[in-house]
Amino acid sequence: MNAILWQKLEGAAVFVSALVAYWLTSNEELAWWAAVLWFFAPDLSFAAYLAGARVGALGYNAVHVYGFGVAVIAGGLIFGCPLAVALGWLWLGH
Repeated sequence: MNAILWQKLEGAAVFVSALVAYWLTSNEELAWWAAVLWFFAPDLSFAAYLAGARVGALGYNAVHVYGFGVAVIAGGLIFGCPLAVALGWLWLGH
């Protein structure tokens, strides 16, 4: 298998796993429409392109890493905030 296929499989596995984890741990704290909005929230980082291509790419790529969602999940677990855990799973799944 080539590297691109592996990346696609990895992305699909993270997506499915994160959404299942959200579903199992969310306790219905968010309305469905709020969950959808939060799922797509990282795409708002495209606004950084208003400051130029270099800044835009840096801003967009900074929030499109697995580590950001994992950090939100970890913060929610450490501070006992189930809503943050749920939001982290959605961000990770994005």
